[in-house]
Amino acid sequence: MGKTNVILDYDRNQRRLGVVFGAQHALESARQNPAMMKVIEAYTAGVNAYIALLDYEDLAFEYKLLDYAPEQWTPLKCVLLMKSMAQTLNMGDKDIQMTNALKLFGKDMVALLYPDREQVGDAIVEKPGQWNFEAPQLDTIPLAVPEDLIAVTGLSVPDPNIGSNNWAVSGGRTASGAPILCNDPHLDLTLPSIWYVTHLSAPGVNVMGATLPGAPCVVIGFNDSIAWGVTNAQRDLVDWYAMEFNGDKSKYKLDDQWVDIKVVVEELKVRDGATFADSVMYTRWGPVPYDERFRAESARKHYAFRWIAHDGSEDLLTFYQLNRAQNHGQYMNALDHFNSPAQNFAFASVSGDIAMRIQGKFPMRRHLEGKFALDGTRSSNGWQAFIPSRENVMYKNPPRGFVSSANQYPADSTYPYYITATSYEAYRNRRINDVLRADTSVTVEDMMTLQNDTYKPEGIRKPQHAAGKPQPGRDERGGEKGYRPASRVGLPKLDSVRSGRLF
Repeated sequence: MGKTNVILDYDRNQRRLGVVFGAQHALESARQNPAMMKVIEAYTAGVNAYIALLDYEDLAFEYKLLDYAPEQWTPLKCVLLMKSMAQTLNMGDKDIQMTNALKLFGKDMVALLYPDREQVGDAIVEKPGQWNFEAPQLDTIPLAVPEDLIAVTGLSVPDPNIGSNNWAVSGGRTASGAPILCNDPHLDLTLPSIWYVTHLSAPGVNVMGATLPGAPCVVIGFNDSIAWGVTNAQRDLVDWYAMEFNGDKSKYKLDDQWVDIKVVVEELKVRDGATFADSVMYTRWGPVPYDERFRAESARKHYAFRWIAHDGSEDLLTFYQLNRAQNHGQYMNALDHFNSPAQNFAFASVSGDIAMRIQGKFPMRRHLEGKFALDGTRSSNGWQAFIPSRENVMYKNPPRGFVSSANQYPADSTYPYYITATSYEAYRNRRINDVLRADTSVTVEDMMTLQNDTYKPEGIRKPQHAAGKPQPGRDERGGEKGYRPASRVGLPKLDSVRSGRLF
């Protein structure tokens, strides 16, 4: 039962975090759009038609190894794919660790040690004083400082050494006079692969690019008129609420009243065994993943979990419309439907436009809201509103002639809304922007070279320049200063040391 328990615990954890809960809400949203639902159902029928054709010898090795056959595909699995991606990209947090830091050091020292934005590198969108809207005034949120430090058993943090890059260069800065768009998403290597390349051609659509198994549309790609690419938007989209329960945990306290717990029974089928029934408590905030029945040693025991991907969404509709979009306006309309996982969408068109839009469903956070664990006994500690979609960070055809993102801070300091996240990249974006600023006759080959670039400007204060091109210096070991070829292990080891955390 050892391996069975490990696998069962994994599935229990997924259900308890509300991954299926969120997918069910997303499917309900999809059903509100008949055109999108027709696409999902057609994709589902196609997968099942293929499964019906498979003989044993056609099955992938993994199925034979497990003595298993593919089960029927369902529309729920299509939206579960998006929730799985949201879990990979938008479920990171350090709320418990930061709450401990608050307890140890106090608010002022935490602000010094862990600023919301480090003053390093460029923001994705820099247009100081040009935001044509104001954020509404919100009440402050009290900081819930615990009486004792919280044990950090079972906590993990996002890997700060992975990330993605995208950029688009206007025709005024390319040798051909046409825009160039580049994208290199850095998801983990897996078997089977996360990505595959496909070409979809039918009346009304001719699109090619990379997509994911289970997605009925191209996720990153181009058609006859536009191209787009994505990187992950590093935003805090998770909150943990410290709950107070009554003796038998049938109720929780909210605004000095006892409110009934909703219990959802999750059924998990076990091969050669009885179906496992797992009771999960739900509050107004969301599920309580960890309690006496599951991972009781967790630092998040008796905390309720609020995650943006629990909400209904029409994320697949975005890609359906992008696959058919002909111009910037249709690109903008497509992105209005996208909630999670929040992404930085780069854009270029054959008509010459370039753009960047950071799109997701973002809570309209109060200062410091979400940086620490919250008191779940007060309804006022919940998300008050969401940033209107067209007030997300974006711009079109900037004067500098290019747009770029590399998981860094999204906007300059004049952006009206408060932004926080677990971490922001601060070096890849500097290198990309330095190269793009220095070259006014970019070629596709130049961009391919940049995608494979290993230069890291960390610690280099005065890079040398010649003929308008960045030229690295030499370090004391005879190599080019700032470069880190695959054979050199020093800088990766340094990154590993720096990625360590106090808590």
